[in-house]
Amino acid sequence: MKRYLLFSLAFAIAPFCYVSPIIAQESTDGHDHADHGHDHDHSGHDHADHSDHDHADHADHSGHSGHEHAGQTTQSNPVDHSGHDHSDHSGHDHSSSDALILNDAAPGFVSANLFVIGTAGAFESGSSAGEFATSEHDPLDDAVFQGIDLDIGLHFSESVNALITGFGHQTDEEWEAELEEAKLEVVLNDSLVLTAGQFLSAFGSQNERHLHAWDFVNSNLVDARMLNEAELISQGGEIAFVPGGRGNGGPLFTFGFGRARSHDHGHGLGHGHGDEDEEDHDEEEHHDEDDHDEEEHEENHFEADEGNIEENFFTFDVKVPFPSDESLVFSGSFAIGENGFGRNSVIYGVGARKIFNGCSHDGHGHGFGAGALQLSGDFIGRQVNGMYEDGTPGEFNDYGISATALYGLSDACTLGFRYGWVSDVDVAEIASRQRFSTAATCYFGPNNMVRGRIQYDYNHSDDLTSEHVAWLQFMIHLGTGHHGHAH
Repeated sequence: MKRYLLFSLAFAIAPFCYVSPIIAQESTDGHDHADHGHDHDHSGHDHADHSDHDHADHADHSGHSGHEHAGQTTQSNPVDHSGHDHSDHSGHDHSSSDALILNDAAPGFVSANLFVIGTAGAFESGSSAGEFATSEHDPLDDAVFQGIDLDIGLHFSESVNALITGFGHQTDEEWEAELEEAKLEVVLNDSLVLTAGQFLSAFGSQNERHLHAWDFVNSNLVDARMLNEAELISQGGEIAFVPGGRGNGGPLFTFGFGRARSHDHGHGLGHGHGDEDEEDHDEEEHHDEDDHDEEEHEENHFEADEGNIEENFFTFDVKVPFPSDESLVFSGSFAIGENGFGRNSVIYGVGARKIFNGCSHDGHGHGFGAGALQLSGDFIGRQVNGMYEDGTPGEFNDYGISATALYGLSDACTLGFRYGWVSDVDVAEIASRQRFSTAATCYFGPNNMVRGRIQYDYNHSDDLTSEHVAWLQFMIHLGTGHHGHAH
């Protein structure tokens, strides 16, 4: 029922996505974008983090309707570019950064954005997309609609905004849909923003970003392994706090609490033990083998998916700019909550990002400036307290890294390099895995409404039957270009 509702909404909203920006721009002809009531200097705001969000994380910036990105020291890399002149971002024009866009929504205006993403892969003989997928947002078949993102922002006032985001995708068997976010954000003052509802938790550099804002076709390996298949979603509340207020170049602290949104593990994603073929093989062994040693081995096995956080949890995230260079931002994240075993999982991470020659890449609508360079890296580790299959308490630890470099070939094209690695987990029968990716992404068409991407992945793991994959991806964006995230 949810998927039919989402697709019905998508088709109903598409004409509005096309027409509303035209109407709005007619009403704003001659109106300078800089005079929209918000200061594009963005002191304390990492315009980069238009990179770490979507332009829907602009969507995730649903709190920016028409007010001076006050809360916009966003959750994801907030305080970059304090005092950075937003009008001088290495030559890229923010006035046309999204498809058919309305650059700013006035209070009370409903913004809507529809992103349609199609992806096809080329594989070695005997391999398929499902073998390489590590999250439900990765391509799940050789040629699929990887995702349909629908974002609706409700801008009640300069300080009160709401965001609803839905996601639909095509698996190898059927279409599925889900509600990703439904949240209300209230900007209390320059230092404090409150969020309530269902939302992507602040953790690391990827978790808050929707699919259409990813810099690569697929998820980071470490986020997919540690953070509920790269979607740690909270149903609860969140507090974002900037000591001294935005614009002072200070840190952003984000505290979150709530219940994890339940996750379906039914697609046999290729993280190792979860693969469908392996499950069938394990079932055959379980039924056909009577050997005592085999039974003992089964009793000492962990079900890896049960290590995900599934009940109440708490998160803490901090992003701190380097005092003498605010384009260098350090981050730290922590989460603890009840897992599928009925015990606790603890997740922790650190990261850093440095931007040269411009503002950060925003992942949608345009490149981030010719000659601009962004370097970033994350380490995430996890301790899972669980149960062996015989009911004996036990635990396992795993960890991984992700390192990315993005370079602006032009104002519309970006070249990306990424390396990812995750450790093995013997008790859960998961092998270590590493992947090197290189991708070229370009925007074109009216107002850059079309994005094209080609990507090559080199994979290595004992769980994989092949190593090489090539991807071709296209995205079409219709919408107002204003989404919403007050932080």
